[in-house]
Amino acid sequence: MMERPKVGGTALDACTRALLAKSYTIAALSGGCRCQIAAISQLSNMKRRSTTFLLTACLLTTLSSCAADPVDAMWSIRMDSTEDVNKPDRFELVPGGGIAVKGGGNATLWRPDVPMTAPYRLSIRVKATNLGLHPHGAGLVFGGNNVDNDNQVYSYFLVRGDGQFLIKTREGGDTTDICLWGEHPAIRREGETDGIAINVLAVEVGAEATRFLINGTQVHEATNTELHTNGSYGARLVHDLDVRFDEITIAAQD
Repeated sequence: MMERPKVGGTALDACTRALLAKSYTIAALSGGCRCQIAAISQLSNMKRRSTTFLLTACLLTTLSSCAADPVDAMWSIRMDSTEDVNKPDRFELVPGGGIAVKGGGNATLWRPDVPMTAPYRLSIRVKATNLGLHPHGAGLVFGGNNVDNDNQVYSYFLVRGDGQFLIKTREGGDTTDICLWGEHPAIRREGETDGIAINVLAVEVGAEATRFLINGTQVHEATNTELHTNGSYGARLVHDLDVRFDEITIAAQD
């Protein structure tokens, strides 16, 4: 199993391994009004009022925000290509536990919370600025297991700015279509003037079936035998997109 690099106080050799790995973790910790950044390459502390996280050429940072509402989320990022591992400046944590991503390659973003077991409901707001120009999707993932390994499995539910959605599962390097790209009137398309599309994606995982909703409207339902439902959750996006994932809620259901 691949060792996940830790943030803060990490040995230099672990940083080197991080640059070669497919995944790494970024985190923000509330720490009063003093911003501390631990730079592994320099082994020194600096002061900076920022919520930008960088990991480039053996620079792994931990930041404590001085803002009134400190960012307190942790995300584990797995790139589809190892060539993108040294470009974490694409990612920025946002208040409320969300994350913003700008450009770059395909990525799956995991929240290392307690894995969920059915029944539960997961909802994520997807705010994208160029989905229509690049007909690729962004959305949520759930049922993740072995997410750091080659035998990873999960289900994912994507939307794009031209009004279409997709549902698939992944088993290792293979993917299976549950619902091919298709249009639905519930999807908010990119604005003709501002180029922004904001959609709330949700899955309601029941004991035997899962409902897929966009902006409160059911767009598909699948049996749980077709999906991976129990496990970790997060977000996924395809390359060359500028996306913000926020307003994330997850809760067990009766």
